[in-house]
Amino acid sequence: MKEYQVIFTEEATAGLSEIMDFIEQRNPENAKQFIARLAETFEKTLSMFPNGINAKKIGTRTMRKFSWKGYSAYYDVNEAEKLWIFYIFSVIPNKRKIS
Repeated sequence: MKEYQVIFTEEATAGLSEIMDFIEQRNPENAKQFIARLAETFEKTLSMFPNGINAKKIGTRTMRKFSWKGYSAYYDVNEAEKLWIFYIFSVIPNKRKIS
């Protein structure tokens, strides 16, 4: 089984930072650990199963969405075995959303 290289865009990294800031307000001891686990889960899962989720049109892009523990990553896969994560945000109401 081939493994895809997972690349977090600046916006995805900013999303992780926003999530960490939010968690730090409520649970500062676990914020960094949770973000590391969140990023690792996205990276490991998507590197092995990049096409396991149906693609759909979001704005001007065709992307896929993978969710874990209330957080979603929107991403795209190219033929060069690279996977680009464009957005990461909370799916909990009143949190950051993409348009």
